[in-house]
Amino acid sequence: MPNSKTSKPNLVPSKLSLTPRSWAALVAVIVCLAGAGYLGAKQLSGFAATAPTEIICSHGTANGVVCLNRYRGETGANVAVVGYWNSYDLNERFQFQSLPGLCGGHVTTNCPFTVGTGLNNRYLGDDVVQIRDYGTGLCVGNDVFDASKTAEEACNNTSTGSGGGNGTVFIHNTAGHGGTPDYTESRYWSNYYKSPAWLCSANGYPNDPRPLLTNSRTDFGGDCQWHYVSK
Repeated sequence: MPNSKTSKPNLVPSKLSLTPRSWAALVAVIVCLAGAGYLGAKQLSGFAATAPTEIICSHGTANGVVCLNRYRGETGANVAVVGYWNSYDLNERFQFQSLPGLCGGHVTTNCPFTVGTGLNNRYLGDDVVQIRDYGTGLCVGNDVFDASKTAEEACNNTSTGSGGGNGTVFIHNTAGHGGTPDYTESRYWSNYYKSPAWLCSANGYPNDPRPLLTNSRTDFGGDCQWHYVSK
């Protein structure tokens, strides 16, 4: 007795037959897809590292302890750097980076401050640094629209100590040298005022992220002292 079921049509051709033009189009699509995947990997490669176990935070006094944080994980020049609680996430990968090409990396009698201000003698021997975000390759400096606030700008060439954005050179005071340990002076603003101008969290609170001050002339104590904190 014949089978009453209607056989289903075979929708898959037994042989794949493509014209030269079709082959060219298929190859183009494959190349585009592969290229897109590669581009995506390159774009994300700088942010794929593990979260930091050591971050830069203030000693904290009136405003509590805050840590350097790239605001909302945004990327690009002039993104705000804020004081935030120690989340140890990918937005807190900041480190002090020595600038050996500027004054040999330490304050001397005639570098890096303007000679005649007395600041070189005051901070003699302290570290000349930039504060680098290893997630973006940018450094803490003056916000383009409000130079008294912190934002990410181009870093200096460590071999020359130059080439960075405004306000990207800092003096980080270390024990046994001129300044009080962990106070961090902005060279840009200290030269401008001819007196110390500190990096401070005077306008930031742990759970209310706000840009830091780069030009504080008021000594807020621990809110102007920055050091590494580990998990």
